[in-house]
Amino acid sequence: MATLPRSSLSDQAAEAILVLIDDERLGAGDPVPPAGELARRFGVSVVVVREAIAALAGRGILVRSQGRGTVVGRPGAEILDSILRVRMRQDGIAVDEFQQCRAALEAQSAALAASVDDATARATALSPALDAMRAAQSLDAFREADLDFHLALAQLAGNHALVLLLEALNTVVSHSLGQLWRRVAGRADALRRTVGHHQRIADAVAAGDRDAAVRAMAVHFLESAPDVDYGILTPPARAAP
Repeated sequence: MATLPRSSLSDQAAEAILVLIDDERLGAGDPVPPAGELARRFGVSVVVVREAIAALAGRGILVRSQGRGTVVGRPGAEILDSILRVRMRQDGIAVDEFQQCRAALEAQSAALAASVDDATARATALSPALDAMRAAQSLDAFREADLDFHLALAQLAGNHALVLLLEALNTVVSHSLGQLWRRVAGRADALRRTVGHHQRIADAVAAGDRDAAVRAMAVHFLESAPDVDYGILTPPARAAP
């Protein structure tokens, strides 16, 4: 029995449960030992373990259900999103800063998607989102289809970390994109041009041309918000001094 330190017992118990999940390779839906057994293992009270379980359940790591006890959950991007939204308000982080982060991840996503061996997947994965963008009857519907395109691109890339991070960033950015979209929509043919950007990304991915895919993604970000410095995606002549 590993006795936990007295300080922050519920936090220590929560960390011990995380270690247990990792050590025993428990997956989503797998049961964790009952609170009484965990209390004996960790040398704490059942109340402390229940507090730890409640904290982990609040983070989506554990799920409590009647009849099945406590099982391992599968926390999604909404957990990261909630943290980002709170820090965005607390730290005064501008939406353009999230866009700078997102642009770098999107460029990587485009490069990896264009490198996928399955030519059929490359040619078809992005079509539903593109069709939805063309059919959108409102700015909200267009924005939703736009985000779906970028998520589909990350999923095609096959990098689970990219999918998780972009899901969280897309969600937090979508809460604040109103000002950016108003700027874009105010320009003549802006939505048509945006569809064209996405089509060129899709065409480059379908062709398996990773350099062209990255260039098309860079053009999309640079033309959508030309006042933002996108770092390595910004040509030197346009970069901030």
